[in-house]
Amino acid sequence: NVVPVPTADFITSVDSLDPICHPAVIEFENTSTSEGPVIYYWGLGNDIESNEENVTHAFKKGRHTVDLIVESLYGCADTFQREFVLVGPEGGFEADKLNICKGDEITFNLVDTADVGAFTWDFGDGTTLENEDPVTHEFNSNVDSTKVTLILKSAEFACELSSSVVVNITRVNADFEKLDSLNYCAGLATFQNFSEGADQYFWDFDDGLTSREEHPTIRYDDLGTKKVTLRVTDSESGCSDDTTQVINLEDVLQFYDFPNIFSPNGDSHNDYFNVVVKEEYREFVEVHTFKIYNRWGELIYDNDNPDQGWDGMVRGQDAPVEIYAY
Repeated sequence: NVVPVPTADFITSVDSLDPICHPAVIEFENTSTSEGPVIYYWGLGNDIESNEENVTHAFKKGRHTVDLIVESLYGCADTFQREFVLVGPEGGFEADKLNICKGDEITFNLVDTADVGAFTWDFGDGTTLENEDPVTHEFNSNVDSTKVTLILKSAEFACELSSSVVVNITRVNADFEKLDSLNYCAGLATFQNFSEGADQYFWDFDDGLTSREEHPTIRYDDLGTKKVTLRVTDSESGCSDDTTQVINLEDVLQFYDFPNIFSPNGDSHNDYFNVVVKEEYREFVEVHTFKIYNRWGELIYDNDNPDQGWDGMVRGQDAPVEIYAY
């Protein structure tokens, strides 16, 4: 009996490509024919071999020879060989740093380039730049990281090669507000810190006053306009930011009042005489001393009922309609 010799053959995923740009992952589909069982021997270059029926392999730039040997159980064999040439630009880039504070600059430069006709920088924030090396870019986006990509384009072939790095951005933002609602003492200023990304604070309140508290309260000796600067820092990264506001210290806000008359007649309207504190200040104000005297200087009320005030009674009797001092 004469056994036919197997016929070795294969097709690839890059058969329709001209040129083949590197790097390329090429899929090899075995189209060999035979009668009976066979063994496959793939030689993919660089001493890489396989006995699978179909194989996939990644190739770098250059000339590569791929062999397929198909051998029957009777020792009959056939060999099919093809050459693949991968072309295109080569190279990459370096950065002087990859961990920065928001607003910092990074300088990038090309390294180890060959067969490059043009190139594009993509900084990941909507900004691109053509054919500049080295290049310096400032990162101001409100993100924690961004990807910078270099696209190399070959001069002779329509091939491109991309490489990327991730830039980590620490964002520190200084912000504060003076709380006017707490201005119940002359020269007193309370500040609310709305800064983000920081754990250290330094306040300069003008007039030689400073603080390292997060939400400080300061007492100025005089009123008027003051320049307040807050500088905040992230201790781990060293990133910082500062902001300055001009505030106006005015006279004490009128947060309380006293009525000049009251009518203690039991009609639930103006039945008590007491200090009236505005709603927004009640949690900050407590009446410790409140005395009322008649015209002869006799003490007739001594804060006996702080929540309500004087009910117009003196020793269990209605006090006469009169002028009283407090």
